[in-house]
Amino acid sequence: MSPARRASASVTPANAPVTGEELPLGALGGMLARTIADRTYHYLAEAGVEYVRPAGVFVLSSLSAGPASVTELAERCDVTKQAISRILVGLEDQNLVRSVPDPRDGRMKVVQLTTKGRRIFDATLLASLRVEDEWRAVIGDTRMNEVRDAMLAYIVAQGNWEPGETPRLRPTW
Repeated sequence: MSPARRASASVTPANAPVTGEELPLGALGGMLARTIADRTYHYLAEAGVEYVRPAGVFVLSSLSAGPASVTELAERCDVTKQAISRILVGLEDQNLVRSVPDPRDGRMKVVQLTTKGRRIFDATLLASLRVEDEWRAVIGDTRMNEVRDAMLAYIVAQGNWEPGETPRLRPTW
Protein backbone atom coordinates (compact mmCIF):
# COMPACT_ATOMS: atom_id res chain seq x y z
CA MET A 1 0.00 0.00 0.00
CA SER A 2 1.37 3.40 -0.89
CA PRO A 3 1.97 5.84 2.00
CA ALA A 4 -0.92 8.01 0.76
CA ARG A 5 -3.32 5.04 0.70
CA ARG A 6 -2.09 3.87 4.09
CA ALA A 7 -2.75 7.33 5.56
CA SER A 8 -6.22 7.58 4.02
CA ALA A 9 -7.12 4.08 5.21
CA SER A 10 -6.19 4.89 8.78
CA VAL A 11 -8.31 8.06 8.98
CA THR A 12 -11.44 6.88 7.15
CA PRO A 13 -14.36 6.96 9.62
CA ALA A 14 -16.20 3.65 10.04
CA ASN A 15 -19.47 5.14 8.76
CA ALA A 16 -17.95 6.92 5.73
CA PRO A 17 -18.99 5.78 2.24
CA VAL A 18 -16.58 3.19 0.88
CA THR A 19 -15.53 3.58 -2.74
CA GLY A 20 -13.24 0.57 -2.88
CA GLU A 21 -10.02 2.52 -3.41
CA GLU A 22 -9.28 2.52 0.33
CA LEU A 23 -9.99 -1.18 0.87
CA PRO A 24 -6.98 -3.36 1.68
CA LEU A 25 -6.19 -5.99 -0.93
CA GLY A 26 -7.10 -8.75 1.56
CA ALA A 27 -10.61 -7.33 1.91
CA LEU A 28 -10.97 -7.10 -1.87
CA GLY A 29 -9.71 -10.68 -2.21
CA GLY A 30 -12.28 -11.88 0.32
CA MET A 31 -15.05 -9.93 -1.39
CA LEU A 32 -13.97 -11.32 -4.77
CA ALA A 33 -13.90 -14.90 -3.50
CA ARG A 34 -17.38 -14.46 -2.06
CA THR A 35 -18.69 -12.92 -5.30
CA ILE A 36 -17.22 -15.74 -7.37
CA ALA A 37 -18.73 -18.36 -5.03
CA ASP A 38 -22.14 -16.63 -5.05
CA ARG A 39 -22.18 -16.38 -8.86
CA THR A 40 -21.03 -20.00 -9.22
CA TYR A 41 -23.86 -21.14 -6.93
CA HIS A 42 -26.28 -18.98 -8.92
CA TYR A 43 -25.39 -20.90 -12.10
CA LEU A 44 -25.52 -24.25 -10.30
CA ALA A 45 -29.00 -23.48 -8.93
CA GLU A 46 -30.08 -22.31 -12.38
CA ALA A 47 -28.95 -25.71 -13.74
CA GLY A 48 -30.81 -27.56 -10.98
CA VAL A 49 -27.63 -28.93 -9.41
CA GLU A 50 -27.87 -30.15 -5.80
CA TYR A 51 -26.25 -27.83 -3.25
CA VAL A 52 -22.79 -28.83 -2.02
CA ARG A 53 -21.07 -26.79 0.68
CA PRO A 54 -18.07 -24.82 -0.63
CA ALA A 55 -15.64 -26.95 1.40
CA GLY A 56 -17.12 -30.01 -0.29
CA VAL A 57 -16.57 -28.49 -3.73
CA PHE A 58 -12.86 -28.09 -2.92
CA VAL A 59 -12.69 -31.77 -1.97
CA LEU A 60 -14.55 -32.83 -5.13
CA SER A 61 -12.05 -30.78 -7.11
CA SER A 62 -9.15 -32.49 -5.36
CA LEU A 63 -10.66 -35.90 -6.15
CA SER A 64 -11.31 -35.02 -9.80
CA ALA A 65 -7.72 -36.02 -10.58
CA GLY A 66 -8.32 -39.48 -9.16
CA PRO A 67 -8.87 -41.46 -5.97
CA ALA A 68 -6.89 -40.59 -2.86
CA SER A 69 -6.44 -41.89 0.66
CA VAL A 70 -7.67 -39.65 3.45
CA THR A 71 -4.03 -38.77 4.17
CA GLU A 72 -3.35 -37.88 0.51
CA LEU A 73 -6.55 -35.88 0.33
CA ALA A 74 -5.64 -33.96 3.50
CA GLU A 75 -2.29 -33.11 1.91
CA ARG A 76 -3.91 -32.04 -1.37
CA CYS A 77 -6.29 -29.79 0.55
CA ASP A 78 -3.69 -28.60 3.05
CA VAL A 79 -5.87 -29.48 6.07
CA THR A 80 -5.85 -32.11 8.80
CA LYS A 81 -7.10 -35.66 8.31
CA GLN A 82 -9.82 -34.90 10.86
CA ALA A 83 -11.06 -31.92 8.83
CA ILE A 84 -11.15 -33.97 5.62
CA SER A 85 -12.93 -36.81 7.41
CA ARG A 86 -15.70 -34.44 8.56
CA ILE A 87 -16.17 -33.08 5.04
CA LEU A 88 -16.16 -36.61 3.57
CA VAL A 89 -19.01 -37.69 5.87
CA GLY A 90 -21.23 -35.00 4.35
CA LEU A 91 -20.15 -35.86 0.81
CA GLU A 92 -20.80 -39.56 1.44
CA ASP A 93 -24.27 -38.69 2.81
CA GLN A 94 -24.96 -36.90 -0.49
CA ASN A 95 -23.61 -39.91 -2.43
CA LEU A 96 -20.87 -37.79 -4.01
CA VAL A 97 -17.88 -39.86 -2.85
CA ARG A 98 -17.31 -43.43 -1.69
CA SER A 99 -14.51 -45.41 -0.10
CA VAL A 100 -13.18 -48.36 -2.07
CA PRO A 101 -10.23 -50.74 -1.66
CA ASP A 102 -6.96 -49.15 -2.72
CA PRO A 103 -5.82 -50.88 -5.95
CA ARG A 104 -2.20 -50.37 -4.80
CA ASP A 105 -2.81 -52.08 -1.46
CA GLY A 106 -6.11 -53.90 -0.85
CA ARG A 107 -5.72 -53.51 2.92
CA MET A 108 -6.13 -49.73 2.55
CA LYS A 109 -9.07 -47.62 1.37
CA VAL A 110 -9.18 -44.68 -1.03
CA VAL A 111 -11.90 -42.15 -1.62
CA GLN A 112 -13.23 -41.59 -5.12
CA LEU A 113 -15.96 -39.62 -6.81
CA THR A 114 -19.24 -41.37 -7.51
CA THR A 115 -20.94 -40.83 -10.86
CA LYS A 116 -23.11 -38.20 -9.16
CA GLY A 117 -20.01 -36.59 -7.61
CA ARG A 118 -18.31 -36.41 -11.01
CA ARG A 119 -21.46 -34.88 -12.52
CA ILE A 120 -21.63 -32.22 -9.79
CA PHE A 121 -17.90 -31.49 -10.10
CA ASP A 122 -18.26 -31.09 -13.88
CA ALA A 123 -21.27 -28.78 -13.42
CA THR A 124 -19.31 -26.73 -10.89
CA LEU A 125 -16.40 -26.41 -13.30
CA LEU A 126 -18.75 -25.21 -16.06
CA ALA A 127 -20.39 -22.74 -13.68
CA SER A 128 -17.00 -21.35 -12.65
CA LEU A 129 -16.06 -20.92 -16.31
CA ARG A 130 -19.28 -18.95 -16.82
CA VAL A 131 -18.30 -16.71 -13.91
CA GLU A 132 -14.89 -16.16 -15.48
CA ASP A 133 -16.64 -15.26 -18.74
CA GLU A 134 -18.76 -12.71 -16.82
CA TRP A 135 -15.63 -11.17 -15.34
CA ARG A 136 -13.95 -11.12 -18.76
CA ALA A 137 -17.01 -9.33 -20.20
CA VAL A 138 -16.68 -6.65 -17.50
CA ILE A 139 -12.94 -5.94 -17.88
CA GLY A 140 -12.02 -7.30 -21.33
CA ASP A 141 -9.62 -10.00 -22.51
CA THR A 142 -6.40 -8.04 -22.02
CA ARG A 143 -7.14 -6.99 -18.45
CA MET A 144 -8.43 -10.45 -17.58
CA ASN A 145 -5.19 -12.01 -18.78
CA GLU A 146 -3.25 -9.39 -16.79
CA VAL A 147 -5.28 -10.20 -13.65
CA ARG A 148 -4.62 -13.93 -14.05
CA ASP A 149 -0.91 -13.31 -14.69
CA ALA A 150 -0.63 -11.02 -11.64
CA MET A 151 -2.43 -13.51 -9.41
CA LEU A 152 -0.22 -16.39 -10.56
CA ALA A 153 2.97 -14.32 -10.18
CA TYR A 154 2.10 -13.50 -6.57
CA ILE A 155 1.09 -17.08 -5.78
CA VAL A 156 4.37 -18.41 -7.21
CA ALA A 157 6.41 -15.75 -5.37
CA GLN A 158 4.68 -16.04 -1.98
CA GLY A 159 2.25 -18.93 -1.99
CA ASN A 160 4.31 -22.12 -1.85
CA TRP A 161 3.25 -23.30 -5.32
CA GLU A 162 5.08 -23.79 -8.60
CA PRO A 163 3.56 -24.24 -12.07
CA GLY A 164 3.34 -27.95 -12.83
CA GLU A 165 2.52 -28.89 -9.23
CA THR A 166 -0.96 -29.93 -8.21
CA PRO A 167 -2.46 -26.86 -6.51
CA ARG A 168 -3.35 -27.23 -2.84
CA LEU A 169 -6.96 -26.17 -2.62
CA ARG A 170 -7.78 -25.51 1.03
CA PRO A 171 -11.50 -25.88 1.76
CA THR A 172 -13.01 -22.68 3.10
CA TRP A 173 -16.23 -21.86 4.90
